[in-house]
Amino acid sequence: MSISKLLNPNSIAVIGASSNKNKLGWQILNNLVSGGYKGKVYPVNLKEKTIKGIKAYKNIKDITNKVDLAVIVIPAQAALNVLEECGDKGIKDVIVISAGFSEEKDKGEQREQTLIKIANRYKMNVLGPNCLGLINNISGLNVTFANYKRQELTKDNNIACISQSGALGSAMLDWSVTKNLGLSYFISLGNKAVLDENDFLEYLQNDKKTNAVALYLEEIVRGHLFMEKVSKMSLSKPVIVLKSGVTDSGKKASISHTGSLAGSKQATETGLARSGAIEADSLKDFFDLIRFFNQKNVSRVGDIFIVSNAGGPLVAAVDELEKNDLELGEYTPKTKRVLQEKIKGITSNIDNPIDIIGDADADRYETVLQEVLKDKNVGSILVILTPQTATQPIETAKKILKLKQNYKNKLILTSFIGGEKLQDAKNILHHGSVLDFDYPTEALYCLGKSKQYTNKIKKLKVYSGQKDKTKADKSGQMDYIESFSLLERFSIPSIETKIIKSIKDIKNISFPTVFKAVGPEIVHKTDKNSLVLDIENKKQAERAFDSLSSFLEISDNYCVAQPMIKQGVEMIVGFKRDVSFGPILLVGAGGIYTEVLKDIQTEVDDINLSRAMVSIKQLKIFPLLTGARGGIGYDVKGLAKTLVNLSKLAKLHPDISEVDINPLFVTKEGVVAVDPRIIY
Repeated sequence: MSISKLLNPNSIAVIGASSNKNKLGWQILNNLVSGGYKGKVYPVNLKEKTIKGIKAYKNIKDITNKVDLAVIVIPAQAALNVLEECGDKGIKDVIVISAGFSEEKDKGEQREQTLIKIANRYKMNVLGPNCLGLINNISGLNVTFANYKRQELTKDNNIACISQSGALGSAMLDWSVTKNLGLSYFISLGNKAVLDENDFLEYLQNDKKTNAVALYLEEIVRGHLFMEKVSKMSLSKPVIVLKSGVTDSGKKASISHTGSLAGSKQATETGLARSGAIEADSLKDFFDLIRFFNQKNVSRVGDIFIVSNAGGPLVAAVDELEKNDLELGEYTPKTKRVLQEKIKGITSNIDNPIDIIGDADADRYETVLQEVLKDKNVGSILVILTPQTATQPIETAKKILKLKQNYKNKLILTSFIGGEKLQDAKNILHHGSVLDFDYPTEALYCLGKSKQYTNKIKKLKVYSGQKDKTKADKSGQMDYIESFSLLERFSIPSIETKIIKSIKDIKNISFPTVFKAVGPEIVHKTDKNSLVLDIENKKQAERAFDSLSSFLEISDNYCVAQPMIKQGVEMIVGFKRDVSFGPILLVGAGGIYTEVLKDIQTEVDDINLSRAMVSIKQLKIFPLLTGARGGIGYDVKGLAKTLVNLSKLAKLHPDISEVDINPLFVTKEGVVAVDPRIIY
């Protein structure tokens, strides 16, 4: 259902509007009226006849004209009755500001389920409940209770922000004014009972006034749809995401290696990477990235050029380059000759980075920057300033603003490092739309993220996976022998495995061999001493079987024999079905050090052979697979095919929540699954 009228209503009813300035109903109505909204406004209040000079109505049904959007800001239980009345009146777009729903559990959860049923019955778009509201700065619409004045800004409205947290959203709005950051839209999702982030992404992708989208999310719902929409949007505009609540702290320990390594944090990172999103690492980074991608020319990062009046911060900045996958650029010979003449006697170093030393005044900054910005090799530059005796922060800031106007196709970032002495200069930069950072590390972090994004979208394809039918709970484990049969059906070669019920069965095996006790509770076989390797003869086999007898006293356990593999690299492959993103495929270093080394790469379920090869090549142990230092080259392509085949298994068996093959031996001749664990 279209959300166009939700974001661009011609008429709005505020249900719970009030003349009391301490109430949310007054704050929302005041923001709506004073924000420049041009449409019809209908306050609804049981007792008052007029509010802010506007005729008030006792009931939504008393409004005879058409209402595009209803904003409900009354207690939760009453809100449900009013929502029903909105449905009867034919209102299709509603914002429920009211709290008291699923965030309060028990009765609150019941209320939210009722809200969902009403919305479905009348086919209504409902934003919230328990939300801050929304802002459309393009049309002057502000139906929030945030203390936000768009009129104070000089910046264009070109970045949209979506926040699941109302409190963080309110802080974001206040911060955006301080930083002179223009927003096209602000949307507070609240409990996401009906509408979630996915419902707004397609609209924002097609909105020509929005150049980038930033999302703060505590949970990502309908992960396959999210990856599809974000990957599509990322091709034309950046999508910045801060996802909170991704750690596995307090969760029950996983019953497989894959489950442990592909937990919620890893799954989120994998899903965001596949979608092309720019993932922020902290709230501070999130805000910095929003500011950065609000600039023009952010795709022109390339190599980095730095000019500074302080050696220490300059060295520290250079140290940060490698961490952010950045490199210093080189000036053309002509620029070097001119700089040599212009700053003769000031500094002997006219290479990048340039230290114009501590007595640099505004004119020296201007002289150097003027020549640097002329250079065709320079796409982006970082200007560092610290307050010293000869420093002229305000004059320097003004000259940088002038240079920005003259070189509009260049990306100029500044880092004026200091406190009170620099605040006026920093304000000049903010209001002049020059992006200033408190520290150079923050600027380089954003430059690094931009470069990664630019490189990523060159190869990015729109996600094309299927909606995942994820099971919420595990209910059991597939029999060990049956696991091999399933793998074989998906062209994953498996080792020959025989059940050993008694010593008499030993006569049917070949040597060298391996004995294992297998069963639902035996995960780490080496730690449990349920694995005996290098059995060379019958006598050793009898002793091995005897050593495993204590495991066999449990009815679901039994002993198996497998040929001993002498050569090859032990790998781990598998998948875990994430509640948001579906099957998260994993490949990495296997064997007894799997969770110690944690040398793994993950992918989502639409993996192909090419992407599988890319993941494998990113492993630290990849050189071992290709025959480093004169070693044997192993079947890397067979390993990649195994990952692709596992994705097929995941799609055709939605009842399986985890597959863990550790080890999967990769040899010169091929791959072979040795120890699978499949969880329903």
